Amino acid sequence: MRIKISKKFLIIFSSIFGATLIALLIIAILFGFKQTKIDLLEKNIEELVTPTPEAIQEISNPSPYADDLIILKIEKDLKEIDKQLQETDLKEASLNPPLLDMDIKFEMED
Repeated sequence: MRIKISKKFLIIFSSIFGATLIALLIIAILFGFKQTKIDLLEKNIEELVTPTPEAIQEISNPSPYADDLIILKIEKDLKEIDKQLQETDLKEASLNPPLLDMDIKFEMED
């Protein structure tokens, strides 16, 4: 069963379809992809804004123990102990497991 379509109808239909497609494409280019200056500014601001850590505030009213000789001696001793810990090699070679390099052969029984 064959449907007959006249050439005139086919030309009119394809012309209307093509014109509609071109019109939609032009509308999309003019209005769809257009970015306003506000959009561009918001995009640039978002890229430029980065979180920054807050500065450490200076202590304006120090503790009465800040200049105490005993506290200063304890701080000095703690720094020396920390330095010794950092320099100490904590690996013990005697605690490593022994090497088990044994030559093991299995015999097959017939």
